[in-house]
Amino acid sequence: MYDHAIVIGAGITGLSTSRVLTDHFRAITLIEKDPLPHTPTSRKGVPQDRHLHLLLDGGRRALEDLFPGIATDMARARVPAFGMNDARIDTPHGPFPTLGKDVTMWGGRIKIEHVLRERVRQLGTVSLRTARVTGLCSTPDGKTITGVRLQDGTSLQADLVVDASGAGSSAPAWLESIGASRPKESLVQIGLTYASQVYQAQLPDNLHLYYRFTDFQENTRLAGALALGDEEIIVTLAVTGNGAVPRTEADFSAFAENFPLLRTALHTASPRSDIATMQILPNRIRHYEKLSSLPEKFLLAGHAVTVFNPAYGQGMSMALQNTVLLGKCLDAHPSLKGISRYFQRRLARANHAAWRVSGAGDYQYPHVTGTPPRFPTQLENWYGQKIQPLFTQDPDAAERFTRVFHLLSSPTSLAHPKFLAYALRYSLRHTPLPTYSHAEDLS
Repeated sequence: MYDHAIVIGAGITGLSTSRVLTDHFRAITLIEKDPLPHTPTSRKGVPQDRHLHLLLDGGRRALEDLFPGIATDMARARVPAFGMNDARIDTPHGPFPTLGKDVTMWGGRIKIEHVLRERVRQLGTVSLRTARVTGLCSTPDGKTITGVRLQDGTSLQADLVVDASGAGSSAPAWLESIGASRPKESLVQIGLTYASQVYQAQLPDNLHLYYRFTDFQENTRLAGALALGDEEIIVTLAVTGNGAVPRTEADFSAFAENFPLLRTALHTASPRSDIATMQILPNRIRHYEKLSSLPEKFLLAGHAVTVFNPAYGQGMSMALQNTVLLGKCLDAHPSLKGISRYFQRRLARANHAAWRVSGAGDYQYPHVTGTPPRFPTQLENWYGQKIQPLFTQDPDAAERFTRVFHLLSSPTSLAHPKFLAYALRYSLRHTPLPTYSHAEDLS
């Protein structure tokens, strides 16, 4: 048992990381730059919480492993819980079959994070502190992290520091300031923009979730809706290619008219919130696992390492699976010496599977820019694109894809001889492998 650990950031990753560290440290300080509410409300530092969020089944299972009994707390907080049979997902190839009977999702970032935050507050060895971290403390040679520097000029010492501060992590600059290198990045940009609003309404046919995207074009329009309970739904509209999203009531209604199910749901609905808009960051991997100068006793997880396209719903779930992996690494590693590289390499491998799933979709957009994938990844993307129509036609393919999408199975489970034959049979339709713009082209 070690003495003290610091976790930077009190989002999903930071909260769950604090719980894992209670098994290995006598005291944990969880630092968040903004005051944390005691009620389920949107947070200043989490603008994405005003848009549709899903906790996939792989993430739900990870959360229940970390916090036994939390499903009861979620039900008490009226967090929406539903299965694939309660969802309608329309794809360019047709509706997705209502399969996956063993899959359960939870919906709504604000309530999920609130329940998780209250469970962490009950942990006797975790202290929540409102402060802004401005840098890392290290040994004179910069090879070992010993704590963090705060904006008020003070410092806090620790045996281990974990950066869970999200996509806005300043870790590259902090590392550079102590003589280490910045990590290289992989980027994928499709120019995604969200607009969301809460309505007093219900989805037709007792649905809990509706999601639809039309095709992979420069200005593809996407739509999603989630039943929040109490006859409220949140509707998220999106467009790729840096297209315009609605910012007024009239424009929001006109955009929703493109989707018949939403047209029905919103026909007599009344808004319960303002319209929230958000420009989505590029998908990004910071390759800390390849950083030869990565200091000891400093770990990074969640969006501080990998930012996924939120349209695939992987963010919260991968953050929780990252945390479970951290616990396993701390259990397996004999000491904190060497834990940084040990964990970051395993984290990179774990995140790669989810990255492959989103990449197979994002690289279909003709306007995609970013880091060109290597040839093996191009083949994977090509194969994934070819078998997508099969997911709407073959129950076995749909079931396998459901498990991959929900982070329960590896994408390699889709390499079935039947699926390979399907891909080859129709390969002449789009034989050339796609070309990609370089990261320098990102605006």
